[in-house]
Amino acid sequence: MSLRTNPDEPLSPREVAEILRVTDRTVLRYIADGVLPAVRLPGGRLWRIRRRDAEALLSSGASA
Repeated sequence: MSLRTNPDEPLSPREVAEILRVTDRTVLRYIADGVLPAVRLPGGRLWRIRRRDAEALLSSGASA
């Protein structure tokens, strides 16, 4: 039995950094540069990135 993940699962920048094998700062730079789509949560401090967007960036090779 395989464990399936939800492609729309919201991930924190730290979780995305682990997937991409980069630092949290790099993920925030990708967001600022428009390379990685993300939404800012109410309150303005926290970001969330869809798992599918992180995996698409990984498969594109842009994080390498």
